[in-house]
Amino acid sequence: MTTTNLFAQQKTNFKTVSSASTCETVKYNLDYAVINNNKIEGATLLLIFRLGKGESSTKLTKLRMIGFESYIKLRDPNHKYIMAESARNEGLGKIEIYVGGKLEGELFMKKNKSGWDSCIE
Repeated sequence: MTTTNLFAQQKTNFKTVSSASTCETVKYNLDYAVINNNKIEGATLLLIFRLGKGESSTKLTKLRMIGFESYIKLRDPNHKYIMAESARNEGLGKIEIYVGGKLEGELFMKKNKSGWDSCIE
C-alpha cells in the first residue's frame, strides 16, 4: 500500500519529441497526462489542437480529436477533459496537452495525418 501511495505522488514524465510523434509516443504521453491529471483533485485535462503549415482541412482536426477522445475514454471512461481547436502552427500540426492548467507537453503530427493512422488496433 505504501508503494502505491508513493507512485501516486510521483509525477510521470512526458516524452518530448520535436518531430512527428509515433503512435507509441502519442499513447505513452496521453496515458501519463491522464495519470498526472488524476493526481490533481478537480482537474480537467485540456487538449488544444492546431493544424500545421499546409494543412487546411478542419475535417483533419475532427479526426485527430476523435482519435484522442476515443483513446482517453478507453483508458478512463470517466475522465474529465476539454478539447479545442486553435490557431494554425507554423510547422507541423500539434496537440498541446495541459494538466492542472500547465502545459505538460506537445505532440506533433505528420502532415495531413490523424496521428492514429499507424496505431489502429
